[in-house]
Amino acid sequence: MNGTTSSVKEENNERKKRPSISEQIKSFVKLMANDDGDVQRQITGVKGISQLSRGQYINQEVKENVLENEVFPILFKLLNENIEIILAYNENISSNTEEQNKTRFELACQLCSKACRVIFNFSVEEDMRNIVTKHGFIKPSIQVATYITFRTVNEKTILCKTNAIGAIANLATSPKNKINIVSQNGLVPLIEAIESAGTNVFQEIDVQRSLDSMCQHSCRALFALSANDENKILIEKKGALRPLINSLRARSWHVQWHAAGAIANLAIEKSNKLKIIHHGGLEPLIELAFSDSDRVQRQVARGLFALAAHPEIRPGICDLNGLQA
Repeated sequence: MNGTTSSVKEENNERKKRPSISEQIKSFVKLMANDDGDVQRQITGVKGISQLSRGQYINQEVKENVLENEVFPILFKLLNENIEIILAYNENISSNTEEQNKTRFELACQLCSKACRVIFNFSVEEDMRNIVTKHGFIKPSIQVATYITFRTVNEKTILCKTNAIGAIANLATSPKNKINIVSQNGLVPLIEAIESAGTNVFQEIDVQRSLDSMCQHSCRALFALSANDENKILIEKKGALRPLINSLRARSWHVQWHAAGAIANLAIEKSNKLKIIHHGGLEPLIELAFSDSDRVQRQVARGLFALAAHPEIRPGICDLNGLQA
């Protein structure tokens, strides 16, 4: 009994020593807002906010303290300052780029990566997603996804691009954001990411996993954006059909699910139906009708249902044994 009592007391003492959520957030904000421009300290502060906001549902106390301590305005300022560094590096990159500039670029990517992860986390639930949107985070998320190009991407920067695209995918679930993301040229980095994810120039397993994750979030974003009728036409015009169809044969069922969902949405638009067929979309769709994943099967069924509304497509579905699907 004495041992149990002692253990409980020690646990209670540890809890008392542990800083409260309010104290933690204040300390992270202090690091983020430091006036000496110490990027490492800023990264530590943003990382702290990111860790507190992990999980599907964020603690209500975390939400309240983040708003009370004005985390989002500070984060917005830091994000834009470091996007400028990334853009400047991209414009002047060469084999003779100074090591100091490379270091600044990599630190800027680290900070933007953590910042985009915070946006990602807080845009899962509708209440906070609306607040994140009001603070203007759509544009910088698109900029990060755009400016981390495949000339500068490596094992250190790939996560930055992935987190930005993940943030866009979450923000895209709100009806108004679907229009805003597309109008701010958000389709380009999403489509480029899907096209490039199949090529791992680093031949490193960790990087390949990051590329797969980036492709998944990109397909997820297009799945959400294509629910808007105007976007159905714009997404096709930007050249998304072929990379989405190629993603149907990805190794990950998550990628297959979101790619099939995006194609199913696009297939509702009359002008897209034959284009999906001409790009070779029918065969992989029917193949995935036999997927082990119920989620994949449901999206494939939606896609085939939409395509079958076109009289020229019905014979092809029958020829490929689509009726058995």
